[in-house]
Amino acid sequence: MRPKRRWLILITSLLVLSQLFAVLYILRLPAEIAQNLSLPPIVQISASALWALIFVWADISLIRQRPRAVNRILYLIAVFVVYSVLRILLFAQSDYDRQRFPFLLALVIFCTICFIVIRFSRIYRHHLVRKQTLENEIHDR
Repeated sequence: MRPKRRWLILITSLLVLSQLFAVLYILRLPAEIAQNLSLPPIVQISASALWALIFVWADISLIRQRPRAVNRILYLIAVFVVYSVLRILLFAQSDYDRQRFPFLLALVIFCTICFIVIRFSRIYRHHLVRKQTLENEIHDR
């Protein structure tokens, strides 16, 4: 197994745990606090449980070394980061949450740049290998 897959398995496993802890946190909130949340607890529980299931699926596809699993996971992580930022942007009420927004925005920009670099480096490597193969075929004739 490649080191990149191991890192992605670790990252997605941590995301599964974080989403499960989010579900447990919401379930343990007292009723009077849960009533004052900007997003209803059932929606938060459903969203966190859904993300946990999606990340479990991602872990399984990485462990089974499915084709294009790495690309799908990179897209998935990017979508999750965007979801997290939008959720804070739309539903943040406290100053603490609003102060986290610049950090999360920087994280989205960083992830986007990393994703673009990884994607174009793969395309460039594929192009170089293909070009080298064509050159070798021409010289072999």
